[in-house]
Amino acid sequence: MASISCKRLPFALVLAVALAMAAAPARAQQGQPSLIVNQLDATAYPALRAVVTALDATGVPEQGLTAEQFQAFDGETPLRLAGVQSAQDASVKLSVVVAIDVSGSMAGEPMDRAKQAANEFIRALGPNDEAALVTFNATVAPVVPFTSDRAKLTNAIAALQAVGGTALYEAVQTASFIANASDAPRSAVVLLSDGQNDTQASDATAVGSLAAAQGAGVPVFTVGFGAAPDVGYLEGLSAATQGQYRAANAANVSTVYADIALLLRNQYVLTMTATAAADGKPASLRLIATVGGAPSAAVAEFTRGTAAVAPQATAPAPAPAPEVKAPDGGSTSRVPLVVFSAVVLLVLAGIGGVLFTRYRRQQRILQHQMQVVAPNPRQAAAHPLPVAEGAAVAASSEIGTGRLVEMHGNERGRVFHLGGGAAVLGSSPRLCTIVLDGADVAPEHCRIWLREGRYMLHHAGGMRRKTLVGGKEAEWVVLEAGDEVRVGSHRLVFESGG
Repeated sequence: MASISCKRLPFALVLAVALAMAAAPARAQQGQPSLIVNQLDATAYPALRAVVTALDATGVPEQGLTAEQFQAFDGETPLRLAGVQSAQDASVKLSVVVAIDVSGSMAGEPMDRAKQAANEFIRALGPNDEAALVTFNATVAPVVPFTSDRAKLTNAIAALQAVGGTALYEAVQTASFIANASDAPRSAVVLLSDGQNDTQASDATAVGSLAAAQGAGVPVFTVGFGAAPDVGYLEGLSAATQGQYRAANAANVSTVYADIALLLRNQYVLTMTATAAADGKPASLRLIATVGGAPSAAVAEFTRGTAAVAPQATAPAPAPAPEVKAPDGGSTSRVPLVVFSAVVLLVLAGIGGVLFTRYRRQQRILQHQMQVVAPNPRQAAAHPLPVAEGAAVAASSEIGTGRLVEMHGNERGRVFHLGGGAAVLGSSPRLCTIVLDGADVAPEHCRIWLREGRYMLHHAGGMRRKTLVGGKEAEWVVLEAGDEVRVGSHRLVFESGG
């Protein structure tokens, strides 16, 4: 999935920009329709996929839009609109992370009403949709991984109890990472909180959590519950991730959840094909839709793939098939065409089987990553990545001291301090914290983060572009000091620091 830039900015500036971005949804309540790009995936460029919400002049989701009512442009260049699917189509699956504040201030009626509303939200999901449950007080707990089992989710929600502080920032990071791991065409986070981030058990920050949510590329719908939620943070978070903020209390929280469910049920998935070359340059998707009889527009940024691979030299023509002598020593003939065709089909079937097996293995590895070695948000916030590549940062003597050194022969080049991660390596300046050029580098090639004092690497660049660790193809691996990591033509050596 495409994501918003990971660059760190002062939180006041980030919040100001985010609130300005919130102006588009707000216009719908002032008598104008609006169009919102909730997600944009350009990883398969020139194919583009956008998840959009269309609201009429009263803020109600517009239903029944067709391809004829949408136009798409790359800047001023028209894009071919391959299809428009409504979220009501059972094939347009949704993966949603439901994150619930279970701190002590939620005890009693607030907790009861929030649980009731969350259960109603779960029951309102489509038959093919799935949800995961995350709770947070002084710590964050992924309670239920993605599942379509409604009973499992509702039973887990019914068992929740309120106690302790509020690790709000760490909860945002965790929920965003989990949502980003889904391969569904639509993903979202729905988070409810009634207070400020106040726990001493987490070092996560507002800036770090906002950057993590933006980097995940998933809309976060926030619910400020009760009299004292952190409205400024929650509004900024939703605006920056193309979600929405809603205020709620014990009397109307079920209605608020129902409104969010209605929005998610009435999204549209647009598939488009670009014509510009995959040159790795930033671009703007401009969408125009006729909503309520009036035109409405939205803009989202993406990267035009990567530079094309130079054409390879033409391979020499294969030698002609050998002639086969007839048993009587008479005339000769070629190997029968039917035999050759059968061999080709067998080879293709074998290749297809290998590719399918590798795809299934990658999916299992991704699930394992999120369940067992998910990014450590607390350490990530305590030791953030530097803004500029190679910038020097102070390293802790205990954790977050790892770094990658780019090697040119025996000469040391740029140094990338990893901190607590998650560090994303690839060719896209928008998706990555460590940008490496080259046609053999995927937009998002691999990720590295810190977990319990060990650095984990996960390959994310697909089957065509590889990540090698110690000369071997890597999917998921624990890095050791001195390991050589190859990303395309870049050779990086992992150092544990200290």
